[in-house]
Amino acid sequence: MSFKLLDEVGYWDADKIPEDWGIFFKAFYKKGGGIEVDPIYLPLMADAAQSTSFWKTLRNQYQQIQRWAWGVSDDPWIIKSYFLADNIPFWDKTTRLMQVNLGPFPLAG
Repeated sequence: MSFKLLDEVGYWDADKIPEDWGIFFKAFYKKGGGIEVDPIYLPLMADAAQSTSFWKTLRNQYQQIQRWAWGVSDDPWIIKSYFLADNIPFWDKTTRLMQVNLGPFPLAG
């Protein structure tokens, strides 16, 4: 995302946990659609959860996975915005909504 676009949409919301989904949909709805994302396929090395012992590492990793699962916290806002966005073509916003709720399937492209 360019800094110009980030500035136009008002930056990230401090009360949202999954900032990547949040800023995408904030830009998507504020700009009337037409926002695309290009995935960057990089290996994920989630070793930040490592601790001083095996059991502490398992606990940290479990807590990290819990935080990732909180991505569902954006769903109500995304769904509400879906119904309020009359300026975005039906199929464009519908496929985006389906991607959020069904997972990363290539429905919109």
